[in-house]
Amino acid sequence: MIAVTSGVPGSALEDVSRAAVSWRLWHGLAWTDVKRQFYPSRLGALWLPILTSMHIAVLTFIFSHINQVEAGTFALYVGSGFITWQYMSDILMEGAGLFRQAEPAIRNSIQPRSLFVFRLVQRHVIRLGLNALLLPAICLLFWHVPEPPILFLLFSVALLLVAGPGIALLVALIGLRLPDVRLLITLLVRISLFATPIFWLPERLGPYAELVQFNPFYHFIQLVRQPLLGQVPDLTSIAVALVLTVLAWLAALVLYRAWLPKLIFWL
Repeated sequence: MIAVTSGVPGSALEDVSRAAVSWRLWHGLAWTDVKRQFYPSRLGALWLPILTSMHIAVLTFIFSHINQVEAGTFALYVGSGFITWQYMSDILMEGAGLFRQAEPAIRNSIQPRSLFVFRLVQRHVIRLGLNALLLPAICLLFWHVPEPPILFLLFSVALLLVAGPGIALLVALIGLRLPDVRLLITLLVRISLFATPIFWLPERLGPYAELVQFNPFYHFIQLVRQPLLGQVPDLTSIAVALVLTVLAWLAALVLYRAWLPKLIFWL
């Protein structure tokens, strides 16, 4: 496969298309990345849901008492929020430094540049899938029976998977052109852990509860959390998540088209 590096119209879209159809390659590389992370542990990638379950258990125990809510339902609330936030935050933080970290491979590869973006996102999709195994486990542990709105979860997951590459490509391009942005994104993501209602309830903010509507993480989390809790996702969260996904892809493709010919010189 020949890398597309010309600046002619459509070259960026062609680069992304060629990378997308090479899914066997980036899926295999992503799975290798996940396995390498836990090598030579006997449990391997199973350590991921084990570690995540510990985080969820501690957060549930502490904040269910602080929020004065029933632990069973709150465990699902925390679990869905934390797992979704972790997926998105990892993509943002790793995406911002993606092209610099992959510099040797990019310089010596004939593959489309955006293949590295798909590889990064797929790595976190695999991690998301492993962590998601905890959600049915929580339902069984606390005898939580899914209700019909659970079907909306299919739409929510699909939107997360579509949004991932667009967001990753956008922050990767900006992070390469403006290196300081990577540090800013890391800071904002760390703050978002506490500024997003993952282990606290929005109503606890009183008159400031509506401020969570300005948090993009909140809307993507709601798309996953509400169906699990037997609720239909809010139209506002659906609209915001769809608009952000479309805008991320449009901005990423516009910048990629303009910067693709120069990308190799900025590494």
